[in-house]
Amino acid sequence: MYNQYRPYGFGGLPIVVKNLLLVNVLVFVFSVLMQESHPEINNLLIVHYFQSVDFRPHQLVTAMFMHAGFGHLLGNMIGLWVFGSMLENVWGQKRFLIFYMACGLGANLCDQLYLATKYIPQINQLEALLINPNLSDFENESVRQAIISIKEGYASLGASGAVYGLIMGAAMLFPNTMIYLYFMIPVKLKYLAIFYGLIELTSAMSRMPGDNVAHLVHLGGMLIGFILIMIWKKKRDEFY
Repeated sequence: MYNQYRPYGFGGLPIVVKNLLLVNVLVFVFSVLMQESHPEINNLLIVHYFQSVDFRPHQLVTAMFMHAGFGHLLGNMIGLWVFGSMLENVWGQKRFLIFYMACGLGANLCDQLYLATKYIPQINQLEALLINPNLSDFENESVRQAIISIKEGYASLGASGAVYGLIMGAAMLFPNTMIYLYFMIPVKLKYLAIFYGLIELTSAMSRMPGDNVAHLVHLGGMLIGFILIMIWKKKRDEFY
């Protein structure tokens, strides 16, 4: 017989998970209320590409608490509630908070690294065109606008990187524990992590038009979660 996990109600949640849920909800409400009167606040908190004029280092953290809409917030908070509770009850408050923040921050850094490998060669090629003396003023301005479009055309937000790290952590600690996907479908945690990882990898490699999901953030969160647990791992593994 396999262990089955059912998440706690809000009153029984461990303290860090409960506070993270509250902070995310409060930040979402704040961002909605301020969206029209002070849109620059939202722009200051989401994370931009590091070569953008709007990029600030603190965005790598603050973007973890921003969400694009209620559905985005709800999906991430369910993940935090379910998988975060499992991990905090095992690790305690300090280690869980370190893990959560490291996965979220690391996911955003992984995404920035990917963007750099993608955008810097493009920007270098365009900048090389600008030294061509035969370039007309119109062509020169078109190239400059293309460079600006690359640098300024990306932004991401959400707790997804941290939550995907939680999924990886739960799967590594409790691989054979059954959980109810969408509260209906029983599945072992190890298969759930594999399924989500493959979905994100496939989506990242074959991005469809109109797909604005930061799949590399999700994969980065899983990668950081895996690395951290391997570092923290004791000589004898304990699976539940």
